[in-house]
Order: sequence, then structure tokens, then C-alpha cells
Amino acid sequence: MKNNFLILAHARSGSTTLAEIFESQNQTVSFEPFNAHNHRGINYLDHWGKEGFESAFDLILASYNGIKHLYSFTNFDQTKYMKSKCNTIFLYRNNLLDAALSLELAFKTNVWMKAQKNHEYLKEKVNIKIEKIQGAISNLRTHLKNLDDTCYKISYEDLYGLNGFDIIKEIFKFTNCPIKNESLIHELLNKKNKLNNRSWCEVIGNWDEIASINFGNTVFMD
Repeated sequence: MKNNFLILAHARSGSTTLAEIFESQNQTVSFEPFNAHNHRGINYLDHWGKEGFESAFDLILASYNGIKHLYSFTNFDQTKYMKSKCNTIFLYRNNLLDAALSLELAFKTNVWMKAQKNHEYLKEKVNIKIEKIQGAISNLRTHLKNLDDTCYKISYEDLYGLNGFDIIKEIFKFTNCPIKNESLIHELLNKKNKLNNRSWCEVIGNWDEIASINFGNTVFMD
């Protein structure tokens, strides 16, 4: 039986809040250890460079119950190795246009989490280049290659919707992790509700132009 879990996600899919939910139940989580801008504590990127990726990943598993990882920081074989060692939660945002817009807004404002927002956040509308959205949708879609039958797949839209707590219980069962404090989970789901409460036209200056573009199929998983 695997004892570790992997939150494998693409950007803007709610993986940080899911990691915090695990931490609220006394599960230690390594936060994006292969992201040069976000790794905390041991520099696993240096260890990777000296000893190799698998050695670096095994070192993480020796110290943490789980890993929160964005797929874009590893290639297919490296991600496959991580999945072979962990119970893998495959977290995705099914509306790729929403994911792309959220990602580009984060790059524009440098605000990545709800806790960073203040009364000045998006006081003025932001314009986003069409090619940036097209590129983001294309890149996010490549996450599909990492999906297989060993993963517990769940969408951002479902996890942070009305039945989120029931889904959390299923995730914890899948990862062999006990739930020790249900109220903390409810608090995180309520406080950090991820679903947008402002329409894109309220925050994006060129929304009418974006809305008129045919980006193709923007559903991640049919």
C-alpha cells in the first residue's frame, strides 16, 4: 500500500487550498519542491542536479506525507515516477478558458492567492493578450497526458462546489489519510471558496474581444 500522496495539478486549479486542507489534518505537504520560485526548506532542485530526479523525489517522500506539484515542472517520465510512488490526485480545471484567464491575471497582478487580495485588487480593469490566452489553453491541455487509471481525478469546479466536503472525504479515503477535524475542512472550503464571484467583464478590459474569439474546445475533460 502506498503511504504518500501526490496532488498533481495544473496552474489555477485550486491545488494550494487542497494542500492546506491536508495540512489542516496533520498531513505534512511539500509545496512545489521543483518550482524554483516556490520551493521551501531544502533546495531539492540542487539535489536533483547533483544526484538525479528520482533521488531528489525519494528524499522528499522520506520527510513529507504528500507533495503538491504542478505538472509543468517535470517531464512525462519524471511525473510517471512520482505517480508510481504515491496515491495521485489528478486535479484539473475543466473550463480551460477560465483557467487561462485566471493564470494571466495572476501574472499581470502578481496576486496568486485569495489571501493576497485587498480592496485595491483589480480596482482598474486589466487587458490580456489573445495569444497569451491561446498559449495558456494549449499548455494546460497537455496535462491530459499524465492521466491514467491509477489517478483519483477531480475537477476544480466540483471540488469547490456545493458537494466539496463529500469529495474531500473520498480523496482522504483514496490517500489513506484520516480526517481528524472536519470543522477545519469546512472552514477552508468556506473561507477560500475558489469559484469566481465576479464576472470576467468586471475585471478584464478587453473582455468583449476575448468573448468573440473561437478558442476551440475549451473543456479539459469531456
